[in-house]
Amino acid sequence: MSSLEERVKKLEKEVERLRNLLEQHLHQHGWRPQPIKPKPNIPPKHPFKPNHDDLHEPFKID
Repeated sequence: MSSLEERVKKLEKEVERLRNLLEQHLHQHGWRPQPIKPKPNIPPKHPFKPNHDDLHEPFKID
């Protein structure tokens, strides 16, 4: 068990090292983390307009 725990710790250190390297590299090239924007509310499609899903089916109006 202890050897497994040692391997996990080594991998965690390696992940941290790579993450730091990646962040340094990205910052050197002017990348900045983008805040996650909430998706805009998309109004429902008009019932008589086909959307892409049903374009392959015959157009029907119920």
